[in-house]
Amino acid sequence: MTTRASWLLDPVIVLLAVATVLVGTVAGTQRKVVDVDEAVYRSVLLRMQDGEGFYDATAAALVEKDGARPSQVRSFRTPVLATLLAPFPADAWRWLAAIPSLALCAAAALLAGPCRTARRIAVGLTCIWVLVSLPLLYLHHELWGAALVVFAAAALRDDRDGLAAGLCLAATAIRELFGVSLLVGLVVRRARPPWLAALAGARVVAGLHLWAGGNATDPDGYEPPLEATDPIWHYLSPGDSPAASALGVAILLLAAVGAWRHRDRSDLVFALASALPLTVGGVVLGRSYWAIAWCAPVSVAAALALVDGWTRVAPRTATAST
Repeated sequence: MTTRASWLLDPVIVLLAVATVLVGTVAGTQRKVVDVDEAVYRSVLLRMQDGEGFYDATAAALVEKDGARPSQVRSFRTPVLATLLAPFPADAWRWLAAIPSLALCAAAALLAGPCRTARRIAVGLTCIWVLVSLPLLYLHHELWGAALVVFAAAALRDDRDGLAAGLCLAATAIRELFGVSLLVGLVVRRARPPWLAALAGARVVAGLHLWAGGNATDPDGYEPPLEATDPIWHYLSPGDSPAASALGVAILLLAAVGAWRHRDRSDLVFALASALPLTVGGVVLGRSYWAIAWCAPVSVAAALALVDGWTRVAPRTATAST
């Protein structure tokens, strides 16, 4: 019997993940246009390296971007990721993003389960999102927290709620959006004490963040609007081309089929329930980069649907040929 560790040593999975991250990273280094949020995150890190505190550095970076301090705490990310990256030179940040990118691919393989074909397809689909996103999102907190929630879902296959809740808490500390996973765990899991403890920890983190961020805001400042300005498919697809839109729709439809067929799998239910609010929120609020936060569970569900369809057709084909 193969172990889960051996799943990650599958040469096809390793090749897909490493090639995707390498190509995405190199493509990012060749990019001429700088993403607006990327410029803010880089400015924050550079200011922290010069000795500024995180919240003051963020406020100053947003003044550079918008001409005014933010008026709400929602414009501030938590200081966790910036604190981890600030000690490293700027040239290393893009390459360090290989860590969460590879982790996201590995997490997709674990969540897909024991079927080798499903694992490979799940990683392949996840790699599409990573390849498109990595050149732009290497400093985005969504990328750095996404794998932790998927690993948490995989841990629930063995009823390891303590580990899962801890991973979700870590993801929430990186990006508050992932706090949805803590609420999902509390609702769908029977072992509630770990999730209640994690929520208590998240509440403490949130309180400190709101206090520190509130001191750096300006009531008369500026907040970018939360609204969708592009077609809906732009927020649901790995790209904005017609082909990418078609692929995004196909993956989502397959994921719906896979979710229904495997609704008895508590790990997959948890992962998809944690991803759904982010999917809907990205569409409503116009945040296409949130896709990197939910692409892996959706890719896994789509892969399971494809494998189910293949196994239903294959026996018929074999019978007809005899």
